[in-house]
Amino acid sequence: MLNIRIPFPIVLAVAVFGFCVAGVYPSYGQQTIRIDQIDAAKFKSDNLIRFFVDLRERDGQPVKEIDTKSLAVLIDEIPIPGSMRVTPFYETGEKISAAIILASHFDWHVEIEGGFTPFEMELEGMAKFVQELRPIDRVSLWCYNERGLKPVLAFTQAGQKTADDFRKAASDSCKQVVPDTIEEEGKAPELQATTKVVPQLYTELLKASRERLRDELEKESLARHRYVILMSDCNDQNLKMPQSEQKIQTLVDEIAAEISELGKFYSIAFTTMETGGIPYCAQLSQKTNGVHLQLPDVPKLQDGVAEWAKMAASINRQLVIEFQPEALEGGRSVKFQMSAEVQGTKISTVAEQMTRLEERSRDWKRILIWIGSVLLGLLVLFGLYKLVKAYINKPKAPDPVYIEVQGEPVGAMKGKLSVTSGPAVGEVYYITEAVTTLGSGEGNTIVIPDTSVSRRHAGIKVEEMRFELADFGARNGVYVNGRKINKLFLKDGDEIRIGNTEMTFSLK
Repeated sequence: MLNIRIPFPIVLAVAVFGFCVAGVYPSYGQQTIRIDQIDAAKFKSDNLIRFFVDLRERDGQPVKEIDTKSLAVLIDEIPIPGSMRVTPFYETGEKISAAIILASHFDWHVEIEGGFTPFEMELEGMAKFVQELRPIDRVSLWCYNERGLKPVLAFTQAGQKTADDFRKAASDSCKQVVPDTIEEEGKAPELQATTKVVPQLYTELLKASRERLRDELEKESLARHRYVILMSDCNDQNLKMPQSEQKIQTLVDEIAAEISELGKFYSIAFTTMETGGIPYCAQLSQKTNGVHLQLPDVPKLQDGVAEWAKMAASINRQLVIEFQPEALEGGRSVKFQMSAEVQGTKISTVAEQMTRLEERSRDWKRILIWIGSVLLGLLVLFGLYKLVKAYINKPKAPDPVYIEVQGEPVGAMKGKLSVTSGPAVGEVYYITEAVTTLGSGEGNTIVIPDTSVSRRHAGIKVEEMRFELADFGARNGVYVNGRKINKLFLKDGDEIRIGNTEMTFSLK
């Protein structure tokens, strides 16, 4: 019987990695939903609650769109009725800030299968990430190697130009350190006993999280979300030391506690060697509600770019759900839940923290506006009623009285209409008012006894001796000199036909 002894650190690394695959990535093969943040600042004033939600497909990628009918907000597992609007994060005016940390130690400058180095791969991926963000988003650049973790470029707006600047700055500042000439700060260079030195990644991350990196992220207070994004092999010098698992675990817990106060930790892992460090990067991501991605053992250059693009999509496509409850009391703290149905599968999540809902006072301004609108509407209806009633009960206009001298009216006459054909042939109608109406119905200025003439057929408006004839929408229309018109200024001698009645217009 073979008696094979496997070193304890390797056993531990395998166990931790298995735990991370099972615990950090429970979403593999299934959809997941998580409430990342709840903004209830406008609940008191606008009855509005905003949920920042990560909703992911089976492959871990964000759900691109979802019907609001498949979403529900709950408290104590009881659905809260209300209206919803879903918007991708990148379409909002909110911005993010991301501190990008690139590995640049010895191993990452060694060419791998495919003819490129891991450092070249992460440069292209990082540039893709910065390019995919919006100009309102902000990014900073850091790198780490055997000498420690250092800032390269401070926070600036994202976009194509910044992507190019970051690529150049990283190429210049994150150069390979030759192991045999590594020097400690404040000491002269000295030869090393080994050909290469592994960085103290987690020690440097904790130090930065408590010092300059934390300070820079705190200054990005206007950002809705803040991220620390690391591409690394996650290896650490301490992994080779006695009781390394306990020391690294302590460091990971402390780093997660520091970063989670400000934002999330995202990681992209790739290694060309066996290492027990990758699970710790995964833990950091899991403990801060971040995302952990891992490249294949033999990647193509484009694989690294694709993983960085996934990081950008994970940030950009977070869902912002604006929820206006129909009836939700304030003045209390509640723990919200959210459920969704994705491709026939129902999933749900519970917010990690309670949300304080301010008590909503009566909005007297809005109430008074509503009361005023109702009263104004009633006044308008009453006014319309009075107008209709006055129109219906309008007294008939008295027949015009003229003083005739030798058969002609004297004084007010402005023009006349002489009937040449129709039931009233031979009649002469005088135009004496500013507005003269013609029709077969009583109440017109000129009443024409012709059944083919509408009750209110037409009208003539007089201004400064200009006579404008207008059709009132009569069924048989109005014709002048044989042409149908809607409105027309009359000339002396024009022939007018309404219905079967023909008239000649004459000036005074």
